[in-house]
Amino acid sequence: MIKRILVALDPDPDTETAIRYAIDIASVYESHLTGLAIVDTRDIEKEIRGAGIGALYYAERLREKLSDEVRKLAHELGENFKNITERYCDVCASYMVEEGVPAERISEDTKYHDLLVLGKSMHFFYTFPEKETDSVSHVVKHSACPVLLVGKEYREINHVLMAFDGKVASATAIQRFAQLKPLGTDFSVEVVHVRRSDDEKDKDESALLLRLMQEYLESHGFEVRTTSIAGEDTQRRLLDYVDHVGADMVVAGAHGEAKFLELAMGSTVYSLIRDTDVPVFVCR
Repeated sequence: MIKRILVALDPDPDTETAIRYAIDIASVYESHLTGLAIVDTRDIEKEIRGAGIGALYYAERLREKLSDEVRKLAHELGENFKNITERYCDVCASYMVEEGVPAERISEDTKYHDLLVLGKSMHFFYTFPEKETDSVSHVVKHSACPVLLVGKEYREINHVLMAFDGKVASATAIQRFAQLKPLGTDFSVEVVHVRRSDDEKDKDESALLLRLMQEYLESHGFEVRTTSIAGEDTQRRLLDYVDHVGADMVVAGAHGEAKFLELAMGSTVYSLIRDTDVPVFVCR
């Protein structure tokens, strides 16, 4: 059961989508929503670093100016969160403004929440919103609770696709989703396994994995069907299938493989986040 939901707030359009999904989930369990806006002190220091002795005075004024601007924007984000959530009388919500390194602050606060909801294009250095960051990868890697990553598009959840490769990471994500039931059980669930080939052995192994996971999910009250597809390029086959069936949400496990964002998520999860607008429920 989900009783405390953390929502990361930043100026990107997908933040309002994240708030909307968080409200949907909170409405199911009368959960408390916490909006978190962060003053990124690390990047402010980076912007003023390198000033010579004669420029120290101006560097300090710049630090104060940037800090004040970012602090003001952070509070505006919090007030916007408050205004949105107040439209829903059955949702209890509050917001916090903290200072520090955004990804680290978010990760710390996930220790006290059941679910984190945030936009896929998360930026916290508000004065330079186009700046690329690795905050999402850090959060996924270090979050103490499952993470729901959303894009700009909001959609009703009618069909949830669960990517299962038989490994611990994907099984853990599916188990946490089934145990938490973030949106109840009133939607269809499809478990997909991408097998290596059309060899009978691969088909039999895939069928066994899918049958066992189907039994597990049905014991948690979900309506489940399974699909086995063949292909050596797992992430491409999965992405194509997500588009083909029009999934409204994907559940996937994060692996410690590859590079950059993939370092924390695995290449398949990274592709789901980068290349689709479908919400992705991730758990390490």
